[in-house]
Amino acid sequence: MAPQKEDGVTGYVVSKIAESRPAEDAGVQPGWRLVAVAGARCTDHGLDDIQTLLKNVELPAMIVFEKPPTEDFEADERGEE
Repeated sequence: MAPQKEDGVTGYVVSKIAESRPAEDAGVQPGWRLVAVAGARCTDHGLDDIQTLLKNVELPAMIVFEKPPTEDFEADERGEE
């Protein structure tokens, strides 16, 4: 699992998933945002802080992700088909 490092991206947004690793096994996809590590909310943390949390978390740990909204869902909200 690797973060996006583009300008304007805040927090930790997954850019790629390594094969045969826990994130792949859990079905994590590129574009998902990391929300919490072992109960500690981290959406406003910087990339370095989040990477430190991930490296130092006691295993097994619950990692919570947020999926990005889909285009179909956004179109439905606007009343489009």
